[in-house]
Amino acid sequence: MTGEKISDLIRLLGSDDPRESKSAGEALLELGEPALPYITSALRNGSATVRKAAAFLAGRMGKNEEAEAALQNALSDEEPKVRKNAAVSLGRLRSQTSLGQLRNALNREKVAWVRPSMVLAIGMIGGSEARAAFQDVIPQSDVESEAMRKALFRTDSPPSAVQWRANAGVLADVFATSPVGLEDVSAEEAVSCGLGRPDLLRPGLLRFDRTIHLKDIMPRLRCVYDARVLLARGPSLKAFAKGSGGDGGSGLASTIATIVQSAKALTDWSSWISAETPLGYRFSLQEIRVPESAFKETLRRLRAELTPLGLEDRPTNYSFELIVEAGRESTDLWLKPSFEPDRRFAYRKTDVGASINPVVAACLARLVRTSASGVVFDPTCGSATLLIERSLLDPGICVRGLDVSPTAVRAARENITASRISHALIEHGDASDPRYWKPCREVIANLPFGVRTRIQDRDLVSLYLRVVENTASSLEFGGRALFYTANAAAIGSALARKPQLTMLDHRTVNSGGLRVSLFLATKRKDNRRAQVGSQCARRA
Repeated sequence: MTGEKISDLIRLLGSDDPRESKSAGEALLELGEPALPYITSALRNGSATVRKAAAFLAGRMGKNEEAEAALQNALSDEEPKVRKNAAVSLGRLRSQTSLGQLRNALNREKVAWVRPSMVLAIGMIGGSEARAAFQDVIPQSDVESEAMRKALFRTDSPPSAVQWRANAGVLADVFATSPVGLEDVSAEEAVSCGLGRPDLLRPGLLRFDRTIHLKDIMPRLRCVYDARVLLARGPSLKAFAKGSGGDGGSGLASTIATIVQSAKALTDWSSWISAETPLGYRFSLQEIRVPESAFKETLRRLRAELTPLGLEDRPTNYSFELIVEAGRESTDLWLKPSFEPDRRFAYRKTDVGASINPVVAACLARLVRTSASGVVFDPTCGSATLLIERSLLDPGICVRGLDVSPTAVRAARENITASRISHALIEHGDASDPRYWKPCREVIANLPFGVRTRIQDRDLVSLYLRVVENTASSLEFGGRALFYTANAAAIGSALARKPQLTMLDHRTVNSGGLRVSLFLATKRKDNRRAQVGSQCARRA
């Protein structure tokens, strides 16, 4: 992308239309390092609205001395929203060199709603120096006091060892959460790993046989987000939702406390978990919005119920999450362990903007899989997550990745090295250019989603057309191509022009709150026309 187009995106950050501003920010994150000088310049010289957005984006571009210096300077910006976003970004970067500037900024900050973000940023950086930074700080509001509590927890030493007790079962049903739209893939993986076929309870939720232990799921399955147990089920919380009236929180707190009291596996947690007390947990209330006063009363009541059991509410360094999920007809109480680190995707040493979730990537790798050998090509490889997940299924394949972003190429190569994949090649180049395409058995691509501007949309349609054309030319007969994108219309239109690519599957996947389309096609030797165009038009 040219400097002029990047400058156009920077200007759009100040748009009065929030959707246009957000889309411009997403496009800048997709660009990665080439956009960083423009973002840091905007942080210093842009309008207040642009500076606010730039302060947010600079913390999501990875560590960079120039960006960090600009963020430190922005802690003195005349606009409070810029100061707040700068603090949040510096906390996200976790650089010890920013501690002094954050401490000084907190000491001089007069705006009450900015101060908690600075407190949390110091806590995010952590360490003994961060704890020392709070010695003379007197919280100026209840919100700041809560932020201080969370920040101090983050500066604590790691919790003592927690582990499963040998030969002890969990007295509750075991579940796993899966990407919505890919549950069948997650279930098939479970079968292949000897865990049996789980039941689909509802979109994104799989239930395993009671003989399966919670500890056996996460290390073995790559196609699930988490494993959890259902501790208890209680009445609906609909009457306590925000806007439904209420009693200040006492009814909500009492209902949830009753559900917690009925959870035998929780009250007897020491029979299946070995840990020194107190055992830390983090509470969350999901699928319902309640008044802040009601949530605080619920949290107070839960602390009173659980503290005598040796359980301590901790915002960080916790051993499990205690989740109250408010359904339409009932309320579920979940326990999600977090004391065992999730090392499934440890190869992800470096990331880039708009990266695919690795769990979704593991599912897509299984869908595109045709054989244990051959070449798999990703023309927009980003940080190489799709290629690595595909290679882990069949170590004998050769994976090739291409990306137009030098930042993505560096990230992909670093992650490939960390994954210890032996047959891999990552190149810098444009997916539109057929010279970069070689014969391949499979094509798998998380295509750029684009932004809602006329220039970007034109570029996106052109890219999709050429990627599909190159796929049709390079894919071996019998091979598969999988395209993953939020722009179903663009990829559907491109596939309609290449009838030699026969549609095998088209589904919608919910990922991070975004509905993304998945198109799976094959190239048949007899060139049978499967009316790809009409199918795409109906389903897009």
